[in-house]
Amino acid sequence: PYLGKGELEALAIAKKKNYILAINDRRAFETALKEGITSINVHIILKTLLKKKVLNKEELSVLINRLEDSDNSIIKDQENIFEEE
Repeated sequence: PYLGKGELEALAIAKKKNYILAINDRRAFETALKEGITSINVHIILKTLLKKKVLNKEELSVLINRLEDSDNSIIKDQENIFEEE
């Protein structure tokens, strides 16, 4: 699968240093699994911050915007993050 330079670098560093990788890209996540790299989807982290009341919805929204701006990316399906269980 096609991966950008950032994803490839993150995968290489995580594999070399045995880091846990937080990923916001399905293809990168699948590649990490194939390469034996421990990884977690960013959505799970964000949803947990809300569920455990580390952040409220407004604070989480600000964090998502900052992540998108700093990473020059889009966190898709944000409504799933904010869904009540």
